[in-house]
Amino acid sequence: MDVNLIKKNYINQDKSVKIQEHLKQKEFIEKNNLQNVDIVDKAKSLGKDDFLKLLIAQLSHQDPTKPMSDQEFIAQMAQFSALEQMQNIAKSIDTLNQSQNFYYLGKYVIGRDSISGEEVAGVVEAIFKDESGETYLKVKDHAVNRSNVMVVGLPENFIKNHAPNRETQKPLQSSETENQLKQYNQNILTK
Repeated sequence: MDVNLIKKNYINQDKSVKIQEHLKQKEFIEKNNLQNVDIVDKAKSLGKDDFLKLLIAQLSHQDPTKPMSDQEFIAQMAQFSALEQMQNIAKSIDTLNQSQNFYYLGKYVIGRDSISGEEVAGVVEAIFKDESGETYLKVKDHAVNRSNVMVVGLPENFIKNHAPNRETQKPLQSSETENQLKQYNQNILTK
């Protein structure tokens, strides 16, 4: 990564203290007697524990002369089960996504640099994430967002002369890379 560009981005960030905003928020909290209330920007999503608490509260506070019908109870239990299954699927997909990141290590990739937008080609040396959870691949001194990768392959299929020393390896030009990729794909299909 270009250290000067990172420094420049940091220097140009808005670091001003928003005193007026803070004072208005503090005044609002005191005026409405909200000192012990957590104020959040996003609504909390209900999880399976919250759903189960609601169901128990509903069952414990129902009118004994008019109990909940079996159908309603079964429908709510089915919703609870579906919610739990969806959460398990989401967790499994996240785990699968994490494990796929390691696939890129040691592979030759062609993609766009996340800062400059220029095309970068080379072997993936490292994988890292930013604060938002986006996955980046370190290719030479560039950070390539995983979603900006256009080609992935074995290094020996993209490097001229198959030189063992990475310093002497020369990346192929785009047209040469495309031709070798087509040839490689044809060889795989004919086997």
